[in-house]
Amino acid sequence: MIIRYSELRGSGSHSFTLLQVDIKYMTAKGVYYANTPKMPALRTADSTAMMILQALRGSSEREADARAGKWLDPSKPLAKDARCSTLGIVGMGNIGKLVSGHMQHFGMKVVYYNRNRLPPYEENGAEFVSFEELLVRSDVISLHCPLNEGTRHLFNKQVFDRMKDDMIIVNTSRGAVIDEDALVEALNSGKVLRAALDVYEFEPKIHPGLIASPRTTLLPHAAVANETFEKDQQMEILLNLETFIRTGKPVNAVNEM
Repeated sequence: MIIRYSELRGSGSHSFTLLQVDIKYMTAKGVYYANTPKMPALRTADSTAMMILQALRGSSEREADARAGKWLDPSKPLAKDARCSTLGIVGMGNIGKLVSGHMQHFGMKVVYYNRNRLPPYEENGAEFVSFEELLVRSDVISLHCPLNEGTRHLFNKQVFDRMKDDMIIVNTSRGAVIDEDALVEALNSGKVLRAALDVYEFEPKIHPGLIASPRTTLLPHAAVANETFEKDQQMEILLNLETFIRTGKPVNAVNEM
């Protein structure tokens, strides 16, 4: 059995490298490939919820004003009320489901788009919609989809043009899901009110237009970085090992024999 130690960036001296694994080859050789999805999902969902709230309230703009010695500027857009806002989640996997639960606690209505609809008992109050319906109904869109040929630049100029005006976009998935040139254009035109990002198209480089915009919240790919992450992830690894020894299959097996 091989267990992948999930990627952690922005955590001081510790770093882990993403592995490219031939799952079919391992399966043919009778080798399980396991991962540790729970611990990164919990941390990423918490960070996403924080970023959604920051963007709704425009807290990065307010903080910049305070640091510059300015008081509340009545000419700037007021904070949006979470209880009157709809969150659209693109990718309703482990992280998306956690984010949905977090934000429903703040009163947000949640709609989601996924490759396949979840069973009703997993939706927990979220409504499955088409991608197009999500674009026109969401006040905030949070991205939780993998990066592949189908999702690269999924959010491009044409998609931004079809969204509601003054919407907010949050990305803690993979940077290249968004065409950053198109995002900067949408921010500058006012089509996108605010953006909160933890991932970028050309990491560690951040688009200068995103840095220059006063309406962005930018984090250095640090959504999972906290003081208990490594210890808890090690426990998840050990659970995989223990379960494999007892049953012949790890808890988080990626492949099937």
